[in-house]
Amino acid sequence: MKITVNGEAVTIDPISVQDYLLSLQIDPVRVAVELNREILPKADYQGTLLQDGDVLEIVHFVGGGEYPAGRGDNGDRQMIREKR
Repeated sequence: MKITVNGEAVTIDPISVQDYLLSLQIDPVRVAVELNREILPKADYQGTLLQDGDVLEIVHFVGGGEYPAGRGDNGDRQMIREKR
């Protein structure tokens, strides 16, 4: 079956979202998943089987550094989101 993952066509066998993430060596705890334009709760990853034509977006969260002096929010730490 064919699905789209982060904009790329992928051919896979039937598999749960959880198992698909693990097959990519992605820690399910460290990502957010959007399935067919809706955020999928982490509790549903294992019980949700990917279907032919599904569109999956996997978003990784990456920690950022501090702003240089005199810029941003007075040097407060800020998280940077990176979509892969």
